[in-house]
Amino acid sequence: MQPSDLMPQPHDDLERRRAAALDLAEALRQANSAAVSTEATVEQLERAALIVRDATAALGQSVRPLTRVSEFDGFPSSSRFFSPVSGPGSPLSPPLSIRATAEGVEANRSFDRRFEGPPGLLHGGISALLFDELMGVAVLQAGHWAMTGQLSLDYRRALPLDTDLTMTVAVTSVEGRKIRVGGSIVVSSEPDTVFVTATALFIKPRESTLERYFGQMV
Repeated sequence: MQPSDLMPQPHDDLERRRAAALDLAEALRQANSAAVSTEATVEQLERAALIVRDATAALGQSVRPLTRVSEFDGFPSSSRFFSPVSGPGSPLSPPLSIRATAEGVEANRSFDRRFEGPPGLLHGGISALLFDELMGVAVLQAGHWAMTGQLSLDYRRALPLDTDLTMTVAVTSVEGRKIRVGGSIVVSSEPDTVFVTATALFIKPRESTLERYFGQMV
């Protein structure tokens, strides 16, 4: 066997690393969910903390610069790999799978105790996070590169955890650099009962702003 035979192909290696990163993210989601639900003993908690610190030390040996796009990313043709909302590689994300509709975008998801506010209920700030992500995708899908200028939510009812929710968003108007977006969240089994609504104003940045914030991407 020649030394070159031992060298991995770049594309194959990246796919294997991406698969491993997805597996790691899912394991961490399960660990995080267990951590916020546990009634473990002191000994069990201390042992788990040691294991987590060992894993963190191993992962921290190779860290990308803050301003560099991850090698795992397929952006802009797909969502950010480590997005805290839709990124499959982020242990912070639900993750949310967003799909296009005739009107805009839509997503379905249940949320576990990682996202709890009042006992058994979704934290209100998570609703804002979800809308910001979905609205950004809807704006991009409509052919506009824009940033959130204003986001307003109307909380009508508390959203339950461990229950399938449906989130829908659509662009409602475009006036020059201003893009207005609206959306709602319902419990999937009660589609006619609106739990949360949101409206937002997105602004198309000037070229200098695009370059400053998103130079690598645009």
